[in-house]
Amino acid sequence: MRDEYEFGSIREYAVLGFVRIFPDKYFEDGEREKGDKSHIPTGFVFVIDPKFGAAAQHKMPGGHGQGSDASPLAAMGRELLGETGLNSKVIHYVGKWPGRGSTHWKVLFTCDIAESDVPWMNSNERENEGEQPKRFSIHEFQALVRDYMFMHEHYEKLVAFGLIFPVAGELQAKGA
Repeated sequence: MRDEYEFGSIREYAVLGFVRIFPDKYFEDGEREKGDKSHIPTGFVFVIDPKFGAAAQHKMPGGHGQGSDASPLAAMGRELLGETGLNSKVIHYVGKWPGRGSTHWKVLFTCDIAESDVPWMNSNERENEGEQPKRFSIHEFQALVRDYMFMHEHYEKLVAFGLIFPVAGELQAKGA
């Protein structure tokens, strides 16, 4: 099943999930009324690892694939549940890029959840390694980026894959 991701000779991978929160209506079948904005996310879920103290930054939930994972998609579901306590209604593959040293792939997914699922968010799952999940509005996320409180590599990939627009006032790269 990993072949559908075109991993080639590099077999190791890590997954990242861009968790988008949508109104419950987004997941209902049927036609939308004119002007319905249920297709627009109301927020996002990111995690932070407090063991890094003042240097800790928010990031997308994720982690390395394990031998027990049938696919990167299965790994994403496992990591999402482990770090946030949430199950996604819809997970979509977005893309991949070589990880540090080109020893593994980083595989990006979108993970869509309903507003009504957010209260179930927790850090009590057995697989959680200390990450604390939190919901952010779109404006709160933009402030995280501007204040350098969101992992820059994750932000750059969200922009590169067209999942978000660049945040106004965000410095592109140090020295730019």
